[in-house]
Amino acid sequence: MGEIIRCTLLSKTASVPIKLSIGTLIAERVLDMLIMGSLVMLMFIIEFEKVVALISFISGQPAESVSSFVIGLGSIGALLFITLIIGYLFRKQLIQFKLFKTGEERLLSVIQEADRYPLLHKLIQLLSGIKDGLISIQKMSLRQQITYIGHTIVIWSMYYLMTYTLFQGGSATEHLSLTCAFTTFVMGGIGMVIPTPGGTGSYHFVVTQTLMAYGLTEGNAAAFAIVMHGAQSLSIIALGGLSMLIANHIPQQGSYRETLNQVVSEDTSNNV
Repeated sequence: MGEIIRCTLLSKTASVPIKLSIGTLIAERVLDMLIMGSLVMLMFIIEFEKVVALISFISGQPAESVSSFVIGLGSIGALLFITLIIGYLFRKQLIQFKLFKTGEERLLSVIQEADRYPLLHKLIQLLSGIKDGLISIQKMSLRQQITYIGHTIVIWSMYYLMTYTLFQGGSATEHLSLTCAFTTFVMGGIGMVIPTPGGTGSYHFVVTQTLMAYGLTEGNAAAFAIVMHGAQSLSIIALGGLSMLIANHIPQQGSYRETLNQVVSEDTSNNV
């Protein structure tokens, strides 16, 4: 719901087409998934035995089976990641294959036929806008790309530091290490991904079990999970509500095309 509201607000305040906003939103989520996947892999590298024991306890499966499954899944993931990197680096050569040409020809024929069917034409326009949003990162200048990725890394770093800072705020958790904070942060992220309303329940369970693996009592671990999740939820509600009030009083800006041309002109003048 929040993502839909964000796209709507961008359309209202900056005249950014919703279909383009959806594309950039998907691109952001893809980048978030890549970062989350990298953090999960790093967690297993740093705390393999402890995390395997935790998963074994939660799932009720033997630690040996969990270990073999994790190693196999990690190998497949690494292979897929390497394949994607190679595919991206040699994408121009791959496009020359007959298979890709045939697919491109079929797509062009569908687009040409779309004018005869208004509903199909609107669908293709929507998908085209989403595609433009997806490749928006690629169209950025190098400085913009560095800024975009840098901001994403800073956001994730703040989430991690927030966990460790909260550790220092309680006598029961102040002795826990940065490594424990990292594991708790990543496992909490997995709990938030589980499809429950705002991670309610799943986040608390995963974080509680993680902290118990580091020696906390169930009561202290559950209390930390409640405080951590509550702090995040309250801040989102408060800042989100404030943002909605501010956005409703922002006059509509110029068209998206005018804004884009202005940004490109400023970037060009700065590079000259």
